[in-house]
Formats: sequence, structure tokens, C-alpha cells
Amino acid sequence: MDNWDDLRFLVAVSKTGTMTGAARLLGTNVATVSRRVERLTQQLGQPPFVKTAEGWKPSAAAAGLIEVASAFEGRISREINQNGAQGARGPIRIGCPPFISSHVLFPALAHSADRLASVQLEFTDRVFQEGLGDNDVVIRPKPPTGGRLRTRRVGEMAVRLYRHEREGEEWAGLDRSYDETSVNGLGLTRYGRPPLMRVPTFRALADLLVQSGLPGPLPDLLAQDHPMLEPVPEVPPFQIELWVIYHESRRGDPAIEAVLDWIDAAFAQLAPPHHAK
Repeated sequence: MDNWDDLRFLVAVSKTGTMTGAARLLGTNVATVSRRVERLTQQLGQPPFVKTAEGWKPSAAAAGLIEVASAFEGRISREINQNGAQGARGPIRIGCPPFISSHVLFPALAHSADRLASVQLEFTDRVFQEGLGDNDVVIRPKPPTGGRLRTRRVGEMAVRLYRHEREGEEWAGLDRSYDETSVNGLGLTRYGRPPLMRVPTFRALADLLVQSGLPGPLPDLLAQDHPMLEPVPEVPPFQIELWVIYHESRRGDPAIEAVLDWIDAAFAQLAPPHHAK
């Protein structure tokens, strides 16, 4: 390969799934990303990416090269953070559902000055997508099924049906991608019909339940912010396990280790919500 810098563009497109996202990640423009990808196409003899409904995915010709380049990039970041232990480290991008940031991570910042000393943090909204994307650390339900990723369980959250004082026959839920999960399954089992209204995230669903008067599934963490909502007593909750993942090349990175320790502490500090009415 004539220009090793091209690999940065290969990895960025793989992480973000779009030319625009890669350009943002690298601080350049879409035309430059497109030009570098085209040059890689010529060197490989075939396109490094294929277009899918979810964005650009690595082709078979480029998958191995991307994995090697990603690991190399991770080891560089690890070495920089190890050698810069007395100065700023990072930035570390943390991807997780928005309510995990607002209700778990942010409240723990006030007690983490020593643990996160000199670590720069960036937070991104990442719900249940596979992999890391353009993040260094991701918090998500269920561990990944492949890739060179390290994972550990950090906690769990209870999800149950919530309602106003009166409960009708209609309900609100998450989008159709959740119909095969226990989340929308709570409402489908209880009401025997699809939700009347759908939204993409739990935070939006909490606002919808408050404003519409409809019942629906919510994590206890979010429902406790809305005292007008009460659990449906006949429907037991279920627990969603939460896992933190990061690339194995970042093992031993002091910035990553500090962030992982802080995430563990943040979940450990969670107080059980009260449901008695």
C-alpha cells in the first residue's frame, strides 16, 4: 500500500457507515473521503465497501485489512495514553442509550474527579446497534457476538409496564424493531394488539406516556422521574443486562481503564427505585 494514511479513511468509513460520518470523524470533507476510498478500490481491485440499508459495510476484500488497521489504531492510542500519563488523555468516546448517560453516568461525574483526572470524554447517543461504531467504549444490552471486542457486565435495569391511574385498551411502545423483544412484548402480551403510537427511544417514550395518557414499557430509571406514572401490578418486570464493550487493542490503555472503572462505580451507586404508591 503506497499511502498508509488511506487506512485511516478505511477505518473511519467502517466505524461510521457513511462518508459524511467518516468526514466528521476525521475532520475533513466528504469529497476527500470519497477520493481516498476510490484510491483504495483501485489498489484492492474491488470496492472495499458494499452499500446496505444500514450504510456502508466492509466487503470481503477489505474486512481483514480493516481489522488489522483498527487494531493498529487502538494500539497507537493505548501507547499515547500510557506515555502521557501525567497529561491529558483521550478523548474517549462513550456510546450508550441517552437515558444511561443522563441517569447513570452524568450523576456519577461529581464523585469521579480523581478517577477521571485528565481524561477527555465525549458522549454519543447509541442505542442497540452492534459493534463500537466510532466509539471507544459502548454500553449496550447483551454482549457482542463477534469481532475482536472485550466485554464485561456492568449492571442491569428493570423494565416494566407503566400507566396513569386509569388504563385503557391502547398503549404506546418503541418502534417495530423491538416487537420481537421483551420490551414491546410486555405491551403486546398485556393488550393483545400493536401499540397505537411508536417512538424510537425510551426517553421519547417516557414523554409520550406523560403527554398522551397511554400506558407503555419503561425502565424504572426513567419512570421514577414521572410520579404520575405507576407500574401495572399484574405484569411482572424483566431485567435487561447491560454490558460494556471496547476493542481488545485498548486493553491496558490507562484512559480506557479509568473510564471502565468509572462506569462500574456509576452503576454500583444506583439506588433501587421505589414503586409503592
